[in-house]
Amino acid sequence: MDLSGQQAAPDWVDLGSKASPGLDLTGLRLPVQAVSNQLLDGITTITPSVRYFSLYSWIIHSYWSARLPNSWRSFRAFANQVEAAIALGNILRNPKVTGVIGSRGALSKIEAGDDPLSLEALVKQPVVNIYSNPSVELGLTHSNDAEIPGLSLERGEPLAKLVRSELYSTRLGSLFSDGRTVEVASRSDLVEFGEPVYLPEPTPEETQLLVAAILPQEPRSDRERHRIATYACVLGLAKLLGRPPEETDFFSEVQQVSRELPEPLHPILDGWLRYSVRDVLAVFHERVLEQVIRALGESGEAGKPIPNREVVGSLVVDSDQHRDALADLKLLARDEDPLTIRFDLVFQRILSATAQKRVESAGLVRWDGKLMEWSLINSARGLGDGVLALLPVAWSIAFLRTEQWPDPRHNPFEGRRGLGWSRIGVYEVVSPAILRFRQEDWTYGEVMVELALRTIDQHLRVSWSRMAVDTKRDVALLVSEGSRWRSRSGEKHVSEYSGGRTASRLTQVANWLKQLALIEDDGLTPEGRRVLECCLATLTAGPPR
Repeated sequence: MDLSGQQAAPDWVDLGSKASPGLDLTGLRLPVQAVSNQLLDGITTITPSVRYFSLYSWIIHSYWSARLPNSWRSFRAFANQVEAAIALGNILRNPKVTGVIGSRGALSKIEAGDDPLSLEALVKQPVVNIYSNPSVELGLTHSNDAEIPGLSLERGEPLAKLVRSELYSTRLGSLFSDGRTVEVASRSDLVEFGEPVYLPEPTPEETQLLVAAILPQEPRSDRERHRIATYACVLGLAKLLGRPPEETDFFSEVQQVSRELPEPLHPILDGWLRYSVRDVLAVFHERVLEQVIRALGESGEAGKPIPNREVVGSLVVDSDQHRDALADLKLLARDEDPLTIRFDLVFQRILSATAQKRVESAGLVRWDGKLMEWSLINSARGLGDGVLALLPVAWSIAFLRTEQWPDPRHNPFEGRRGLGWSRIGVYEVVSPAILRFRQEDWTYGEVMVELALRTIDQHLRVSWSRMAVDTKRDVALLVSEGSRWRSRSGEKHVSEYSGGRTASRLTQVANWLKQLALIEDDGLTPEGRRVLECCLATLTAGPPR
């Protein structure tokens, strides 16, 4: 039984709480992230420089070696001074260097002309926060009963001791290595320190230890094997293309029927195809939310409740934009009305467009042709109201990709039980709806209206659930009372809202591989080729028995 519409969204979400900005305002990035975290760990969108892992390990080693208090506050105070010196040293060496946490504050201090310079915190989120979880995932550190992380004997300690040997010859390096407090530092000391801590240039010995942690030859878990496979895909594409691969290259390979990457990498490509299914749903619902909020702000008098179907109707009424969006995908003729054509007829055209060389692998269907997730995402970027016309297409593609998914009750597509019901699951919500639209012979226009209303319903559910946790936090972009909506266009977080997509972190992977000298402008370096072969050998050997 379809329960997707049984629980109504809250009628009213204006409880006097302070309106606040937020991401993932439809809640649909959560399933994307859930899948992504299974495929790739140890890296985030805010871990710009891989060498920070070395320096973070050294900071921990220095603190513990000096037998300083088991206090996070004390540890962070010590780390703030070290991190400030690292940032200042890097900017003094090269004002245009990238990937330095605290670079703006460091540059401002340097340009002020002071000497000595204070080593106070330059950012609200220090390195020891940002790199904490990724370091655990890479096996460099571990959590214990202490407030400060511990270093692993296999990966963390060797890296920390190596960095200590590299930095101890400098004045600041020796002081920090001994756990000494340094509140100010001269420019000359910072320049000296900046040479061995220059982030773009880890030493060859450091690089080897970092590669061994990120891509271990003896992975400890399935998650490490998945990480190795994802990195190997990026390395493999660099080898095939003769250049650093882009995200477009990666997802093109993910979707292809005939893949060029070696067979041991095909299972992880299937995983990223699963990611793509959830990604395209999130993208289109966010873009439709953006269009609905804009239309609501343009309708009637400010603050006046308006029937929700009137607001959605203002988006649906412009048939030309919807016709153009569907015609560009060869799903509608120029003389056909996108509002009155039967949904099943458009679905049959989608089925035909995805019928060439269809194959099934790991419960996912692939096909040749242009009608795929990545092309839809690219289309969404340039569409106005026409984006609503492609939301039913995105749902249809998700339906076709996953119709062979095995035992979805016990093997949830979203990777977590229960997530499908609350986050427009392909099995719980999308597939039953597509079947109902076809069986009940809905018009395409009716489906567009239904999915637009569901988008707002999803947004209100997410807003309500967040306010239930923190009554002072209100991320709703509109107020809903029964079948009427009221614009909150005067709120800053509403006017600034723009639909986007979940960061895959694949760009960060490629950047790390460049920093580790495994990828260059012409593709793989000799060391990159060696590492790729090691990764393939590890994956081919399978998990230890």
